Amino acid sequence: MVFNAGRSVDPAKGITGSFIVWGTEVSETANQALSALDGRNHQPTAIDEAVEFLRDLLATGPKASAEVEEAAKANGHSPATLRRARQRLGVCTQKSGPRGSWTMALPALDGTQPPKLE
Repeated sequence: MVFNAGRSVDPAKGITGSFIVWGTEVSETANQALSALDGRNHQPTAIDEAVEFLRDLLATGPKASAEVEEAAKANGHSPATLRRARQRLGVCTQKSGPRGSWTMALPALDGTQPPKLE
């Protein structure tokens, strides 16, 4: 049911009262109505787009961090946005050896460490 809250005032008697005016019956639940509003107005944020970019780029396996950062910059993602996207996805970073380069990889689904970049 749809309703409106109303208020009646009788200044002569100093009485104020509230009431509800019931309207027509609706078939949606409150959650359904609110989720329809959320989906209709949702525009992807820069972080959402960077998350999708990282998922696509790292889907085939670990990549050199420099390569990821360069590709992100070429696609218009700032370093801060890339960092936030990495945090949201839980991207793993590894360094190969004391003087080696850094790599990035998506976390493994089973909780194990992703394979190292060869």
